Amino acid sequence: MSTLAAHLHVRSHYSLLAATASVRGLAVRAADDGLSHLALTDDCALYGAVAFAEACNEVGVQPITGMSLRMQAPEGVAGISGTRTGVLVLL
Repeated sequence: MSTLAAHLHVRSHYSLLAATASVRGLAVRAADDGLSHLALTDDCALYGAVAFAEACNEVGVQPITGMSLRMQAPEGVAGISGTRTGVLVLL
């Protein structure tokens, strides 16, 4: 039985210096945990998207491909004083 919950911010070894998990290992773990969906959101990269989709399809997990980007708002935008940084997760 699969659960409705899904992890939507997951990094793999394609996020250089940020994670060590392989996309195959992530997909297998998701299937073992009964997840029906899993997102891959590597840092500023989509290098693992094809391998991730293939690994998920092999174990019956629906892949959600995305990435996380570091963003910085310029000074004065929307009334912000100074620059503000943050992370934007695109799915």
